[in-house]
Amino acid sequence: MLPLLLCTGSMLAFGQSAWTVYDTLNSPLPENSVRCLAIDAQGKKWIGTDNGLAVFDDVSWTIYDTLNSGLPDNYVRSLAIDAQGNVWLGTFTAGLVKFDGITWTNWNQSNSGLPNDFVRAIAFDTLPGITWLGTSSGLVKFDGTSWTVWNDQNSALLSNNISAVTIGRNNVKYIATINGGLYDFNDTTFSVYTVSTTGIPDNSATQIALDSAGNRWYSSPAAGLMQHHESINLWSFYNTVNSDIESNALTAVIVDSLERKYMGSQQSGFLKFVFPNTWQYWDTANSPMPDEYVQCLLKENNHVLWIGTREKGLVRVDENLLNGVDENWLTAKKPLLYPNPAAEGQTVRFNLPERATRILLSDMSGRVIEISAHNEAIRLDGLTPGIYLVKVELETGGGFASLLVVTE
Repeated sequence: MLPLLLCTGSMLAFGQSAWTVYDTLNSPLPENSVRCLAIDAQGKKWIGTDNGLAVFDDVSWTIYDTLNSGLPDNYVRSLAIDAQGNVWLGTFTAGLVKFDGITWTNWNQSNSGLPNDFVRAIAFDTLPGITWLGTSSGLVKFDGTSWTVWNDQNSALLSNNISAVTIGRNNVKYIATINGGLYDFNDTTFSVYTVSTTGIPDNSATQIALDSAGNRWYSSPAAGLMQHHESINLWSFYNTVNSDIESNALTAVIVDSLERKYMGSQQSGFLKFVFPNTWQYWDTANSPMPDEYVQCLLKENNHVLWIGTREKGLVRVDENLLNGVDENWLTAKKPLLYPNPAAEGQTVRFNLPERATRILLSDMSGRVIEISAHNEAIRLDGLTPGIYLVKVELETGGGFASLLVVTE
């Protein structure tokens, strides 16, 4: 049978809303429990649910399940896409699956060296052709032919329940377990971090993320956010006692290219941390977030975030609209504004490397106050004191953004 391919007219455009929720009532999403997310080179979102696999290209949906495809289990618990574009899936009861767009290949306990059919995590080695798996019966290395298993009987692992595997610098494997500590593994030796030996606050972690400096960030299901500083081999911990983090019960963590950390929680929706001390959270009380329990996160780019919830489907959040600030502008080189701070009624001028086509002034909610066609200055008339965003569009395309302080 062919996979189910559907288009939804109501979801073709996101409009001006920062929030879009996809569930079984308003979209072809096959199940509201979204367990895992991945994005391919074409920008298609792969969505693992408790009732099959969904693929969404922002217009059309394709649904794969055990009835219309070679998917052996509708309970998809992990997803990863390799350099060749193959989609790898970990299932709850049927082992590991590889889908190349045409053929489904399935490895399980009965036809391979896989020690357990529950595959919780998938990661790709820096050496081609090697895949690492976290299962509920140990850590697994698969080279396409042979299987190697590390567990509490033949290694330093204190738990066989491997919740996360991430590949770091120098091809070191970072491993998280449930109730058995955290590990670094260089293919021969394990470095072990536990509550009793290292002083970390929890022996469990649900996910591991790496920042650009190689620091590791762990989401703990009971102790908040744990950070390992790579350069100095020290730990930092963020919890509800020593920081403004909203929840200690974290389910996921990711880091985007701007070094911002996003976390999913069990009872506080999703959270955002901007170093050193800026914390935000969005839950059902303070936002359109439909579910407090977040199971997975995916950052599509620097402003679009995808969130899988336990009971209320898939959520798309556009931070440009959420914050009223286009973050693509904020990451650009800032031009020189003078004077800054400036008083109401003054003219602010710009030192630009090239000619501007227009200048936009807006408040921090995103409301545009003035658009000027002048290419080197803008006059501040009728503004209350505060912080404003100035965008400068250039003739050659792109532009710059700067924050302007307006005084009395």
